[in-house]
Amino acid sequence: MSTLNLNAQIKRTDLEGDWQTNNKDSLYYKADSIEFHLDINRWMNIETCDIIKWRTEKSSFKFIETYLCTEPGRERWSTDKEKLIIKKRDFGQVIQLKRKGQLFDQLKVIELTESRVERYPFDIKQLTVLRFDDLEEQKLFKFVDSLVFDVLEYEPTPVDSTVYKKINQNAAATTSEIRIRDNREVNPKPLLVVNGHVAEHYEILKSFLFVEATAIEYITREQATMLYGARAVNGVIVIQLSNRKFKRIWKEYGG
Repeated sequence: MSTLNLNAQIKRTDLEGDWQTNNKDSLYYKADSIEFHLDINRWMNIETCDIIKWRTEKSSFKFIETYLCTEPGRERWSTDKEKLIIKKRDFGQVIQLKRKGQLFDQLKVIELTESRVERYPFDIKQLTVLRFDDLEEQKLFKFVDSLVFDVLEYEPTPVDSTVYKKINQNAAATTSEIRIRDNREVNPKPLLVVNGHVAEHYEILKSFLFVEATAIEYITREQATMLYGARAVNGVIVIQLSNRKFKRIWKEYGG
């Protein structure tokens, strides 16, 4: 049994300081999951010269691109007014970055960790965020599909044909009629449980963004049958989603 938690709670004061992330090959603009670090020494001897910095203070915010391998080192930023806003959704906290009142980036808070080290600046932090996806990309559906095949090792092999035997009552006792039904039913997929409801079709996941998931848990076949019975013979995937949206989508699927 393993659970992927996709939700964390933070305060604005948790983000005060200079947060930096590796931007090698435009990582910040392309990756779904991004790690920011509040640790000035982390960036010594890094592989890339390019990083992204969030300079967050009590009442101000600045998005900065830095270039460390030039002489002297350079920074580039916008002169327009920028804001970092934390919004609460029923699937977690969302960080909105705005420039002149217009949204230019939106990320969900996944994890915030703090630790103390025996070097400056002593108290360091790591912030993990998840970029908002587009519904047409079906990232949640594709991620769960990868768990089904790669982690739970599902094999959609056909089951054995069913053979029926029936005695012909109008003929001699030595004769019989054999009827074979070749239905070739496919081995059932792992059971899918969404917000406590068993979903008959994985297609329902195409209606949700990946960021709308708060937790994804997979249970192997050995453990699943103990919890869910014979229908979980190939394991179980349990997902917690935005409950408000789920109620609406569940009705559309006849729930």
